Amino acid sequence: MLNFAFSTKSLKHFSLNDALNNIAKVGIRTVELYGERPHAYPPDFTAAQASSLLTQLSELKLKITTIDAYGTYGAAQSSKHLSWLAEDWVEREQQIRYTLDCARLAAALGIPKVVISAGSPIPETMDRMEAWRLFVANIYRVLSVVERLGVTLLLRPSPGYLIETSDQILAFLKEMEFPSSLKVDFDFAHLACAGEDPVDAFKTLLPYVENIHLSDAFCKESHAHVQVGEGQLDVKQFLTFLKEQNYDGQIVLYVDTEHTSADDVVAHTIEGLKKLGYSVGEENQ
Repeated sequence: MLNFAFSTKSLKHFSLNDALNNIAKVGIRTVELYGERPHAYPPDFTAAQASSLLTQLSELKLKITTIDAYGTYGAAQSSKHLSWLAEDWVEREQQIRYTLDCARLAAALGIPKVVISAGSPIPETMDRMEAWRLFVANIYRVLSVVERLGVTLLLRPSPGYLIETSDQILAFLKEMEFPSSLKVDFDFAHLACAGEDPVDAFKTLLPYVENIHLSDAFCKESHAHVQVGEGQLDVKQFLTFLKEQNYDGQIVLYVDTEHTSADDVVAHTIEGLKKLGYSVGEENQ
């Protein structure tokens, strides 16, 4: 039985309350929390909101297992992404501070893992080695705090970023000497759109994978995350492989969508999986 979770980032156009209610409605019991507005942007996520969230989770019998701190916007939802590799040291510090704030929020809420980007796009004025060394230095700084919090960071490779492929992320983990607080978020669509066979990539990274992100995609369209079965990727082959391997880790469902209701987003995602022969939540597969 595969363990599907749902990302509230798929419902970022709705309140966190509505997102959680609609996720629980279909029987899913594990959730990834979007570390941005309007859900859980650390600088303005109050103690009262945290208490309310914990109460709602208990009532809905939901558990948050990861915080998504992958796509950062600094002031949240502004037009400018932050970067681990920004030429402006102030911007790099903002990226580091945001990541640490998400780790502290995770520790406070009892959430064990935080997903971050595996680097950023390399600036034109920086060569690959310079970018690599800078990212190594930044992650060393972050880990020194994260380890004390008891939280694990999960690196998520992405096309166009410093780290795109399974070999690159393996090389990065090796340079970091494989710390227990630094693992891999395996994004099926990202690795496929980077030109890898997801099955082979998963075999390479298996000892370090602690989370899977699952969506379909059209790779020539900036790997936009679409509903499973509606893109160009062979999602069913990958799920069949995971099932044959008796994979029992979390598989986070995520999609970029403009649906008019939170209920539609979740229902459409679940329907896509059912068409591939998989059910979710408390149903048998």
